[in-house]
Amino acid sequence: MSIALGIVLAACGGASLALAMVTQRYALDPSSGGGSEHSIPLFGMAMPRNAVWVLGLLIYGAANGFYAMSLLNGPLSLLAGVFTTLLIFNMVRGLLSFFPLWGFSCVLLRTDICSAYAR
Repeated sequence: MSIALGIVLAACGGASLALAMVTQRYALDPSSGGGSEHSIPLFGMAMPRNAVWVLGLLIYGAANGFYAMSLLNGPLSLLAGVFTTLLIFNMVRGLLSFFPLWGFSCVLLRTDICSAYAR
């Protein structure tokens, strides 16, 4: 049960980290959301860009908290492979052309092999 909890927490950490990166990128992109120079829409409200960036930073902190808690419940060799699912969440967001998809597949395959033989 403890290892399963660690895997779930590591996956939540990977998803949260991807969300934090996208949120911060959204806050810094001048063309995002059709907002003005100083505010962008988020959750149906116009929010200052700096506040959205700080929200991304807080999500990043929560993601690291998830990952730290996962390390208390499972071996690093297994959870590091699970945490690389961050690549999946980031790839869904954007460029699904051949080369990024090939690169991300190679990284995932290598981490899965390392995780399998580390046990």
